[in-house]
Parts: sequence; C-alpha cells; structure tokens
Amino acid sequence: MSRISLIALAQAITKVRVMDIQQKEPLADEIFRVRPHLLASVVVQKRMGVSLEKMGFLFDLLFICFQAMKESGLTWPLIKEGEQDRQLGHYVGSVKFGEDLGTGLRDQAMRQYIEKSTGGLVPITL
Repeated sequence: MSRISLIALAQAITKVRVMDIQQKEPLADEIFRVRPHLLASVVVQKRMGVSLEKMGFLFDLLFICFQAMKESGLTWPLIKEGEQDRQLGHYVGSVKFGEDLGTGLRDQAMRQYIEKSTGGLVPITL
C-alpha cells in the first residue's frame, strides 16, 4: 500500500493555507469532477446542523487531503457508498463505546480503532 509522504502533506498544507476562496473554487470543481461523493459528504453537513465555521474546517481538511494526494502522484481508490456507510457505522460504534469509559481507556480504545482502520499506517498522538 502506498502512502502520502510527509513532504507531500506539508506542501499541500502550505498551498491550501495561502489560497483565498477564489483559488479554492477550481480545487472544489476538480474534487466534484473526480470524487463527487467526497464533496457531497462535506456539503451535506449543513443540512445536519453543522455550523459554517465547522464546515470551513471540513472543506479545508478535504482540500488539504485532496491536494496532498495530487502532490504525491497517488490516486484515491473509489469508495462506494455502502463501504462508506459501513465505516461510518464502525466509527459511530467506537465513539458510543468510548462514551462510558474513563479518559485513559477511551484514548486506548480510539488508538486501537485508528490503528485497525488504517492498518497501523498513521502515527497516533492523542
């Protein structure tokens, strides 16, 4: 499995941070062309009551991830809606499980969830 390098991620963060809204628009258009479900997953958050401030964070996160993928030369595999729903269900279950745990156990449970869902490829700092 290929990974996005820290250099590609840093370049993406730098590029997206200096973009104004007009510069982000073509990036959003590109995401819409190649991965419309990803863009829709952010846009739908407004209907779910998420504040505009938090949606701005989600858009920036999407833009950085997408730009990092471009910087790396890799392509995202297509994730079908059923798989996305299945993964979201796993995440919701993990969060609900952790609600009744103390801080230490909750952090341990979240680490295990992240390590399992990423195959141990993501360094974790909680």
